[in-house]
Amino acid sequence: MPEDPADPSSHGPLDAGVRTRLAALSARLGGAATVDELADALAAGSLGNVVSERAVLAGRGHVTLASLAEQAGIELALARRLRRAVGLPDPGDEPRCHPSELVVLQAGAAGLALLGEDGVVRLSRVLGSAMASVAEAAHSTFATETAAPLDAAGTDDIDFAVAVAGAVDALEAIPPLLDVLLRLHFVAAIPRIHGTAGDVPRHSTVLAVGFVDLVGSTELAERLAAPELAGVLGDFERAADDAVAAHGGRIVKYLGDAVMFVATEPAAAAGIALDVVASAGADPRLLGARAGVAHGEIQHRSGDYVGPLVNVAARLAGDAAPGEVLATAEVGAAVPAAQPLGPRRLRGVAAPVATWRITPARRAG
Repeated sequence: MPEDPADPSSHGPLDAGVRTRLAALSARLGGAATVDELADALAAGSLGNVVSERAVLAGRGHVTLASLAEQAGIELALARRLRRAVGLPDPGDEPRCHPSELVVLQAGAAGLALLGEDGVVRLSRVLGSAMASVAEAAHSTFATETAAPLDAAGTDDIDFAVAVAGAVDALEAIPPLLDVLLRLHFVAAIPRIHGTAGDVPRHSTVLAVGFVDLVGSTELAERLAAPELAGVLGDFERAADDAVAAHGGRIVKYLGDAVMFVATEPAAAAGIALDVVASAGADPRLLGARAGVAHGEIQHRSGDYVGPLVNVAARLAGDAAPGEVLATAEVGAAVPAAQPLGPRRLRGVAAPVATWRITPARRAG
């Protein structure tokens, strides 16, 4: 009967040199994985994954969600709701939770009096989604920037796992970084969320909102190989980051081939749109970009912005020609180099929208 390469027992005793290298790797992990466990993972072709998991979540003990809920002083039903909100599967009644998850439930319990259960769950959902994005970005960046060159160089599984352990060591810099970034962004959000005076409801604010879409993204995906497409989209996002930072705005979200942003001033939002569209137009790999910008009352919810005006900005972007920035009258009035185009019917918008074309200001001389 042929040997099963995924069965560690089929590989016989470990070579002394391999065992020595695995022992060094186990020591680097602080004993979070034994030499035999690492040998099993090596035989199964999953050594890098096991090293990554054990290095990030030190210790192998697991507990039930019920025991964590009891320690946190909350009902089990709320603990299940919070765990689902942060994006983790329901463990049932089995001991499948890591002991460190207690801090998630304790944080939820602490927020109940201030935010209520629904508010805590909504904020937990945002935090879980943000952390999932950070985690996946860390994995994908390692895959493209570190793992791919190692594979190309013929690195064996043990040396690859050592590189994984080094990457996890570098991960330790992220938690304190997140703390600082949270505080900086918290302060930066004050004028966007609470800076509006007058009769605007608490759940709303007055902002400029914009969308920039790449033109012909489907054709782009068919024409470019995956690595080149990733590079193009990365350059597009980098141009958006630079423009938003230069004009004091905020990226709300990336939408694959588009970006949504907000700014406190309509002229700043117009500047962001112009800069990103110009950057895409200068890239020979692209077919250009187009943008829509609107200004007025919008609703903020869980780190996102919604409302009829957001829809107007998105529809204007969809109506714009390649290289064009369309805007509402409030934005046009704030930008010297703007041309009124008259009322325009937009899909999904009941009334015609007074539309302006935003163009770059001419430089003196």
